[in-house]
Amino acid sequence: QKESKKCSCPPVLIVDDEPFNHITIEVLMKKQNLIVDKAMSSMHALRILEERSRSACCQSYKLIFMDYQMPDKNGPETCAILRELFQKGTLPKSPIVGFTAFSGDEEMSYFNDVGVSDILFKPCTTDKLRKILQKYGLK
Repeated sequence: QKESKKCSCPPVLIVDDEPFNHITIEVLMKKQNLIVDKAMSSMHALRILEERSRSACCQSYKLIFMDYQMPDKNGPETCAILRELFQKGTLPKSPIVGFTAFSGDEEMSYFNDVGVSDILFKPCTTDKLRKILQKYGLK
């Protein structure tokens, strides 16, 4: 009888160009006993997602946190690209949570227009993060 090996792939991808935000969300995730992968830009995230899709273990993330403002492509632009890749079957689907300090109507409608699953505002509290994680079956 073969013993099944527990997957150790990080279930969450953080896409943010600010190292401080990576550290902050990583600390909050560790409090929830979760490890994360990190991307510093939208192009970096697309590479990570493509590599992950070819993995022998986990081909997708259970959750992606996407910053709004980044240097190469902003969060909503990246979400639009990802949604297209998900629909074509090029990448396995993952829920995307907009992760932003912007709370204006224009920014929110832009995120909503590209189909983010939820929006989490910075600074993020442990309680708000826990609710998002519970919603997507990570707690």
